[in-house]
Amino acid sequence: MSQIRVNDEFHETHGLITSDGELVTTTNPLPVTLSQSGSGLSSNSTFGLDVARGLVDGMSGVFKAGYNEAFANGTEESFWSHSELYPWSAWATPGTLSLISASASDTGTILIMGLNASTFESQTETITLNGTTPVVTSLSYARLNYLHYSGTNPNVGEIHANRNGTCVGHIAPQTGIAQGAQYTIPAGYTGYMLQGTANIGKGNDGKGYFKYRPYGSSFQHAMTFLLYQSTFDYTFAVPLPLPEKTDIDVTMIASNSGTPATCEYSLLLIAN
Repeated sequence: MSQIRVNDEFHETHGLITSDGELVTTTNPLPVTLSQSGSGLSSNSTFGLDVARGLVDGMSGVFKAGYNEAFANGTEESFWSHSELYPWSAWATPGTLSLISASASDTGTILIMGLNASTFESQTETITLNGTTPVVTSLSYARLNYLHYSGTNPNVGEIHANRNGTCVGHIAPQTGIAQGAQYTIPAGYTGYMLQGTANIGKGNDGKGYFKYRPYGSSFQHAMTFLLYQSTFDYTFAVPLPLPEKTDIDVTMIASNSGTPATCEYSLLLIAN
């Protein structure tokens, strides 16, 4: 059984050298030392790296990045490539998804990661896209967390994952991955928010909201951030716990029509 020991010194500053000789940065806010005989872990291992390598039982990392290339003027929209407020109401009833591309050339495979329709546990499915002809999933979903297109070439057209005719997952042309900041914590896990950023380009501004919705409740504004041709960057000194089945969304109201903006955040999932 592995033993995790927090370094003797920990400060949220760039370039601090701890007493264990580890460099602490805001992108790696949880340096620890792990020791386990015969596990393959080094004596001074970085915690985040070992989680990514699958060497820490019951833990996994989540990275979400959202991009909206054209926020509307004065209207709240989500950070995702479909450029509208994410339609959470489409998940009022779970069910299968229908996937379709705007181009007949897109006949590669799509990896779907979401939550089981009845248990909210994580589930994964791979289907083969059939261009402009809809393909329906074999599994039923309560939420959609991830889409990844793989083919000989990048996807030519935009790809939609629809639930009862409403787009709940979107891959922009040539990107291959759904660029959305929406995520739901799987059943059996607690998510710990480690850090998040948002960025808006020169000459633009907006008011952003980091929101989460505990299961059976309504969305709460955990944080409001203001952007003016700048980057907002926040690291949680104490990670924010998000219980199982909690929905996460990041939105913004822009001052200029057609405003592009991005955001990202990192979560640590720990089995309950």
